Amino acid sequence: MSSFTLEGYKVLELIGEGAFSKVYLVKDRKLGNYYAAKQLQDKCENLDDTTFDSEVKLIKTVPSHPNLVNIVGLVHANNCLTLIMDLMDMSLYNLMERRHSALSESRARRILLQIVCGLEHLHRNGVFHRDIKPENILIKHVHGLHGKEIVRLGDFGTLERIDAPKPYTPYIATRWYRAPECLLTDGYYGPKMDIWALGCSFYEMVTREPLFPGRGEEHMLELIHDLLGTPSESLLKKFKKNPELTNFKKRLPQDFRHLLPTLSAGGIAVMKKMIAYHPNQRISASDLLNHMYFSDLTNLSRRKKLSTFSQSVQSLNVGTKRKESTKNFSFARKVNLRSRDPSVWSGDSGVSGATFHRLSIEDQTKRKRNLERMWGMTDGPEKRHLSRQICHIPRVAKHELQ
Repeated sequence: MSSFTLEGYKVLELIGEGAFSKVYLVKDRKLGNYYAAKQLQDKCENLDDTTFDSEVKLIKTVPSHPNLVNIVGLVHANNCLTLIMDLMDMSLYNLMERRHSALSESRARRILLQIVCGLEHLHRNGVFHRDIKPENILIKHVHGLHGKEIVRLGDFGTLERIDAPKPYTPYIATRWYRAPECLLTDGYYGPKMDIWALGCSFYEMVTREPLFPGRGEEHMLELIHDLLGTPSESLLKKFKKNPELTNFKKRLPQDFRHLLPTLSAGGIAVMKKMIAYHPNQRISASDLLNHMYFSDLTNLSRRKKLSTFSQSVQSLNVGTKRKESTKNFSFARKVNLRSRDPSVWSGDSGVSGATFHRLSIEDQTKRKRNLERMWGMTDGPEKRHLSRQICHIPRVAKHELQ
């Protein structure tokens, strides 16, 4: 039994441990809700401490979003700070490790869109993540709707302000997901490094293999050049280069279609835009969110918002004309401004916080069928429930243990 105690919460078990924190499964004593409690190892004398953790300081400046893990509370006691956070089922890495095959493109695309939504929200609010990887992409399965997954970005310990003076911390991000500007410069990078790492993660989703599993920085660049070709001298001059990494063997770029033969043309196009060598040539999070690759998903999301508003108005009109028997109706939760439903990718709902709408049994059946089509629930393997795993232990490459 853990000796760790937390005011207002019942500590159930230790579910994860790293160099800088421990994570516990806890239960709110009043509300009965379950959360993940992340106890930071660094001492914090008070919440105004200049060493106050950046994970808290910066994420507090960003409005909540359905695709970001929410910090619902802070507990400061005994010179320790504990973050009370959304409880998720597993990481994207855990999900892929438990499978015997790669994710289907349709499923990977739905996951990718939700990550892009969270990332665009961070960038729009002036911060970038700096450690995007499958271990930091967290998934929660919505019980009762097979195949529906809420995806949220987590681990905000590496957040940085976009307008902070450069150079940034030179060595940041996990090696396999480090962009060329992180490898070639001493801290002269920006939010586009998140897009590169997202492209690497997308590749991993649809292949179940890392894109650039480099053993070190030089090997990383070799693998990148094997795929994208050796950059021209004019392109390299745009980087504030590390002089130790300048002599590159000439290589020609590969065709992405040979690398990903089963991926659609739209998927190839998005992949190429995310894995552009120079950040100025790489797609931004906002442009990626509006890319045609996601048009059917985002349009469906907008139609669902309008449909929700329309049904709410209709139910109010019906209520003013006559009383209906409630036997054939059930209340459905509306989509509101703080909804955690990933179908509301961004922006505000068109329904006020006090409005409910009623759906007949027939309408409920139609809505369920539409959701099944939307989330691809007809895919056999993807209908299985995700096994519940509260936390994950970060992946460490074998060569890093030596």
